[in-house]
Amino acid sequence: MEAYTNNLCKNHIHKKIYFEKYFKGCKRILDIGCGRGNFIQFAPDKIEGCDNELRMLKIAKERRFNVKFVNIRKRLPYPDNTFDAINLKEVIEHLTYPMEVIKECYRILKPKGKLVILTPDISRLGVEAFYNALGHTSPFTKESVRSILVFNKFKEVNVVRWQPYVFGVNTLFGKGYLPMWIYNLFEKLILERFGKEVVGVGYKRGDNKKEKVSQ
Repeated sequence: MEAYTNNLCKNHIHKKIYFEKYFKGCKRILDIGCGRGNFIQFAPDKIEGCDNELRMLKIAKERRFNVKFVNIRKRLPYPDNTFDAINLKEVIEHLTYPMEVIKECYRILKPKGKLVILTPDISRLGVEAFYNALGHTSPFTKESVRSILVFNKFKEVNVVRWQPYVFGVNTLFGKGYLPMWIYNLFEKLILERFGKEVVGVGYKRGDNKKEKVSQ
């Protein structure tokens, strides 16, 4: 099992960069649409996952990850204010009503908790390529990712374009040969210009009582 996990790490260096950039330091993380656990493997003591694909969940459980079956198209089975961060990677484009899962993410995040969305940018990927991908239903752009976060009360929203597969570059950062601040500069100068995916980050408000009064 250990050899299997290490092999996956080597083949998914861009996922490690993604984890380091957006989730390092978070104490309790939920990975929605976790699949076989390729994101969970970077911090299995902090990340729990959910998915509606039983075949994938079986693999994740064999790897001894904390995962469970959840129909993410319905109310998520977690109490309010539970998680420090939520990973919603390559999920919302598969949902007919993505707004509902964003609302649920807001509910189960702790005050000041972070939601990270990664989804294809249809304006860069192209309509045909987007809909030819299995299960793609709801297209997003950089602007619409920002809008859905702002509409659902997230603050400090930041949205950037991202290109996960960059030959040679991922290895340099993913294996720690170069620091992340250099990657951030590279992202700003190169990935933002050529990226075909969008990463949106938003934070839950810090004071629930004030939020209820303002509604």
